[in-house]
Amino acid sequence: MKNIIQSFCGLPWAQRAIVIAEAVALVTLLLVVPGPAKAQSGDVYAPSQAQVSGQVFEATVVQVSLKEVEASTTARLAGGAVGSTVAIALGSRAKGDSRFAVQAVSGVLGGLLGERGAHMVAGTHAQEVVVLIAQPVGGPRLQVIVQPAPYQAVTAGEAVYVTVISGTYRVIKRTS
Repeated sequence: MKNIIQSFCGLPWAQRAIVIAEAVALVTLLLVVPGPAKAQSGDVYAPSQAQVSGQVFEATVVQVSLKEVEASTTARLAGGAVGSTVAIALGSRAKGDSRFAVQAVSGVLGGLLGERGAHMVAGTHAQEVVVLIAQPVGGPRLQVIVQPAPYQAVTAGEAVYVTVISGTYRVIKRTS
C-alpha cells in the first residue's frame, strides 16, 4: 500500500487527476448499481403484492402493441461514467501537446458510447394493451395498460381480466 501511495505522489498532477477521476467513477458505479427489479408484469409479483386483495374487471383486448422501455437513468449514468473513465484512461496514453484535448474528446465519446451501451443492455420490451373494460354503471371504458416483460401475450378480441393490486394494473389471460 505504501508503494502505491508513493507511486501516486510521484505522478504529475494531470495523471493524478485522471487516477482520482477513475476512482470516483468506479465508486459511483458501485453506488448506482440498480437493486432488484420491481415486479410489474402479469407473471411476476413483488412481495408487497402477494396475498393482497385487489379489484378484478372483465375486459376485451382492443389493440396490442410492442414497445421499448429505455434503461433507467441510473443505469445510463453508470454506463456513461464507466465509458468516459475507460476512454480517459486510454486517452491518457497520448503524448505531446494535444494529449489533454485527446483525453477530453475521448472522455466525451466514451461517455456517449457507455450510455448507449447501457441502454442496449438494460433496456427491455413491454406490451401496450388497450382494453375495453365492462362496467355495470356508466358503460364500458377504454384503458391502456403497459406491461413490461415478462408478460402474458394477448391478442385483439381476446377476453381478459384487468386486475388492480397495490396500485399496479395488469392484464391477465382468462383460463376458462
